[in-house]
Amino acid sequence: MVPLKIADKISAISVLLLILLTLHYLKPSPSSPSSPTLPGHAHIYVQVDGEVKHPGVYAFSREPSAGEALLRAIVLKRKCKEVDLSQWSALPSGSKILVLYDGQTCKILLSEMGAHYKVSLGISLSVNSECQEGFTAIPGIGVKLAGAIVRERERRGGFKTVDEISGVPGIKKALFRKIKPYLSL
Repeated sequence: MVPLKIADKISAISVLLLILLTLHYLKPSPSSPSSPTLPGHAHIYVQVDGEVKHPGVYAFSREPSAGEALLRAIVLKRKCKEVDLSQWSALPSGSKILVLYDGQTCKILLSEMGAHYKVSLGISLSVNSECQEGFTAIPGIGVKLAGAIVRERERRGGFKTVDEISGVPGIKKALFRKIKPYLSL
C-alpha cells in the first residue's frame, strides 16, 4: 500500500469537512410541520407508553395534543373502536400518556412522567407534589434528605416558594444553589 502524500491528506480532510457542513445545513427545520423535532430545539417532552407500537419520550416544539403525541408513537397496537382524546387540548412538558387495552376497549390515562425522566430532560420537579423517591433523582439528594424534604413539606402544609426548601435540615447554601434549578412550585 502506497502512503498518501500530504496534499492528498489535505484534500481528503477538505472533502470530509464539506460533507459535514452540507449535512449540517440540510437537516430538517424544527419549525417544519412534517419534520420531527430535533432534541436540541425541543422544549416540551411527552412520554407515551402502553399499547403503542413505539413507546418512549417524544420531543415537541410546542405543547402537543394527546392525538399528536400518540401519532408520534405510531398509534395503537390494538384496534380501538373509539378513543376519546378531546379531554386534553394541550399536554404540558413532563406529561405521560398510558394506553391500556383490556381485550375489548382502549383506555387512555394521563399522568406525569417519572422524576428521573424529568431531571434527565431538564424538566423541574414540583416541591409540593414530588414523592420522596422522585427527589432522589436530583444530584446531591439522597433518600434521607428526600425524606426530610417531604416531612418538612407536610409540616408546613406545602411550600409557598422554592426558596423555602433551603430551610430543610441538611440543605446548606451550596447544596441549595446546586439543586434549585431542578425545582419548581
